[in-house]
Amino acid sequence: MKNDKDFDEETRWLERTLKELNGKAKCIIIFFHYAVHGPDYSVSRPDAMKIQEEILKSRWVPLFEKHDKVKLVINGHKHVYSRVAKNGIVYQIVGSLKGVRK
Repeated sequence: MKNDKDFDEETRWLERTLKELNGKAKCIIIFFHYAVHGPDYSVSRPDAMKIQEEILKSRWVPLFEKHDKVKLVINGHKHVYSRVAKNGIVYQIVGSLKGVRK
C-alpha cells in the first residue's frame, strides 16, 4: 500500500467493481499482493506487516463478504503456502513460488 490516498482510491474502485460484477459473475476470484489471512512468521518489519493486514481486514474483507459471489482471494507477499476458509471465502497465499521461507 503506497499511501492512504491511493488505498482509498483502490478501495472505491474495488467496491464499484464488486458491485458491478456481483450480478453478472458466477464466481469472483480476487488477487492482490498482501495477504489478509495466514501464518505469521518472522520478517524484518513484522509490525509493518501486521498494520497492512489489519487495514485490509478492516476495509476489504467486509467488501468481500458483502458480495456473495467472492469465493476465492489469492495473495502472495509471504513466502509460504497457506489456505484458510472464513465466512464462505477461501483465502490462499501462494507466495512460495520463489521459494518457501524456513
